[in-house]
Amino acid sequence: MNSNKNNPYHIEFICPDEIVSLFYQLNFTLAFSSYSANKLILLSANNSKALKLSSFYFDEPKGLSIQNNQLAIATYNKVHTFAFHEGLNHLHITQNSDCDAAYYPQLTYYTNYLDLHDLSYTSQKEIFAVSADFSAIVKLDAEFHFKPYWKPSFISKLAPEDRCHLNGMALKNDLPKYATAFSAGNTPQSWRKDILHSGVLIDIENDDIIIEGLSMPHSPKIIMLDHNPHILFFESGKGEICLFDIKNKRKETLFSVNGFLRGLSFYKGYLFVGLSKARKSSTTSSLLEIEEDTNAGIAVFDLENRKHIGNISFIERIEEIYEIEIIKDVRAAKILLADKSAHKHGIASPDQVFYKSEKN
Repeated sequence: MNSNKNNPYHIEFICPDEIVSLFYQLNFTLAFSSYSANKLILLSANNSKALKLSSFYFDEPKGLSIQNNQLAIATYNKVHTFAFHEGLNHLHITQNSDCDAAYYPQLTYYTNYLDLHDLSYTSQKEIFAVSADFSAIVKLDAEFHFKPYWKPSFISKLAPEDRCHLNGMALKNDLPKYATAFSAGNTPQSWRKDILHSGVLIDIENDDIIIEGLSMPHSPKIIMLDHNPHILFFESGKGEICLFDIKNKRKETLFSVNGFLRGLSFYKGYLFVGLSKARKSSTTSSLLEIEEDTNAGIAVFDLENRKHIGNISFIERIEEIYEIEIIKDVRAAKILLADKSAHKHGIASPDQVFYKSEKN
């Protein structure tokens, strides 16, 4: 077992050796957001013996997207974006040997409160986001707080009333294709009435509910299995990781887990699943079959062999996880926060990069 007891932020965790070896073998950094802890956490293995944890402060972060050297994170009333510049990264590492990938702050979108959940870049670096408050999928914009893109047909108007608790989104060909919501209700907070049995999975393109009666669905992802597209998603109220065969219209439960599920990433045949503790302040928690002593963490599964590898368990400070993303081919990523001085030394243009030391 591996534990981190000397982290400067006192985030203690326990990790089985098999997971440490997997991180090192696959050569990646796992990033996840925890809005209850106000943290973006990065986990990676510099060697085959222990995981390294780095944490960065953000105000109630939820949605997270990392794609093509871009990183975006949704917070309480903003979306912050960061960029990895290969040439600038080389200069940064020359001056600072603390990482092998540095993400520099680029843009901040001042959205005000939209209760943004899932977030996703397109290949053109546009950002789609799910606004639970407005029951809609929106695009981020430099002129407006948001631009509406789509709302379910059962939602009669755009209003900040969290009518169906729209939360999850999966893109196909750079456009939102599937969404999850807690209900198909059309009145404020109507999803709370039958929260464990009213969830839906929606085909956005056809504006069609393809599965109903779900238990608090979250985190839809499109993956290819046997050359056919499938949708991975959670029935979080049941602790179930589910797979929907789009072609054959068949749903199956892959794994059952003790914990509230949110945050899912699929990488090189493995599933990385976010486990949250039940909220003590939530009336819904009493309805969930989650053991009180369950730790928040990351569960790892071998999808091909349908095998549970183990869990990274957080002993303290991390109680809820929202989103999980993978940074490929990086063992030690670092986020250069805008309110710190480190990012001010690097300057990138499309053709050149520059690094100015403090003496300059």
